[in-house]
Order: sequence, then structure tokens, then C-alpha cells
Amino acid sequence: MDFQIPWGNTDMKPGKYTVHTTAKSADNSWSWSTDFDIKKEEAKKLNANAIDRFVLPKLWVILFASCSLSVGILLIVLNKRNRRRKAG
Repeated sequence: MDFQIPWGNTDMKPGKYTVHTTAKSADNSWSWSTDFDIKKEEAKKLNANAIDRFVLPKLWVILFASCSLSVGILLIVLNKRNRRRKAG
């Protein structure tokens, strides 16, 4: 059975790991530990598929660029409008 393990916004490093798991029901409790290795190629694949890491930064860059462009256009339009009023 595969379980998703969130590791945050850091890269998974190759190496030896141990996972400690506890499962509980109303009447029972089970605990077990499993050792596993992550090889360099597997770490690259896992890190490439870590969607959460890449979505947020790209979104912020797009939002910042869009807002900056909008403010720049607004300043140009207001500047031209003020020049016309002063000239006319």
C-alpha cells in the first residue's frame, strides 16, 4: 500500500530512510517501521513531481508582473491625460 508523505518545499535527498507508522481503529492499534532507500535517480524524479514547490512561486511572479504592468500603464495614461489638460 502506498502512502503520500508530504516533505514540504525541500528537495528529497538520496539516502537511507526509516518511516514509523501507527494506524488506529476503534478497537485496535498497529505500529510498524520500514526502512527504505532513495537512490539519486528516484530523488530527481520525486523532486520533479513535487507540484506544490513550483506552483506558488510561478503564481507570485505572474501576479507581480501583471500588477507592475497594470500600474505602469495606468501611470502612463494618467501622465498623458495631465499633459493634455495643462496644454489645453
